[in-house]
Amino acid sequence: MTSDIQVSKRTLGRTGIQVTPIGLGMMEFAGGGGLMGSVFPIIAQQEKNATVKAGVGGKINWFDTAELYGNGVSETSLSTALKTAGKSDQDVVVATKWWPLFRTARNIPKSIEDRLRFLDGYSIGLYMVHQPFGFSSKEAEMDEMAKLVKAGKIRSVGISNFNPDQMRRAHRQLQKYGLPLAVNQVRYSLLDRTIEKNGILETAKGIRSNDHRIHSTGIRIAEWQVS
Repeated sequence: MTSDIQVSKRTLGRTGIQVTPIGLGMMEFAGGGGLMGSVFPIIAQQEKNATVKAGVGGKINWFDTAELYGNGVSETSLSTALKTAGKSDQDVVVATKWWPLFRTARNIPKSIEDRLRFLDGYSIGLYMVHQPFGFSSKEAEMDEMAKLVKAGKIRSVGISNFNPDQMRRAHRQLQKYGLPLAVNQVRYSLLDRTIEKNGILETAKGIRSNDHRIHSTGIRIAEWQVS
């Protein structure tokens, strides 16, 4: 019985946020909207509800979505499914991402209201810059992310698909605000172990071990999700 499952949580980087070792990705919920709307089939909300219910039944407490995943379709679907499963904001950790293509960092505080509206009552435990190819510097992006933390719009800051140098720059900028870089979300599995060779894993470990006085960064293992 899933109700008998006991799962130990772990701390997300140095944020103090407790998450289960495995999360549930919502990219496949993107069908029907935005840039990725045509990539995935439209899934009935009833099926989405069942998917999320199975996840929470297995004691998963965190869910990963993004602006890119249907421009709100995935986020709205997740919110609806969590409510159907009877989970409150306090029960779960929601991660979502800002899409930087053809944008500057000034868009971050503008688009955050859309993220919160689509999530409809579920707070953003982790907010990430989805890719490293925005029109602004990494420092400017982290400045805006830090402001969102201060304003209570998000709980922690992450990045996705950043290389080692970009990781270090993001980390150093967040340090100025007394904030940790929570994650660098990357592909990592038995079939793709690239981060063991390209410096990403080494950089994450180095930041963690050499910066105990302030904070460190973590890596989200996402072997089944293309970020």
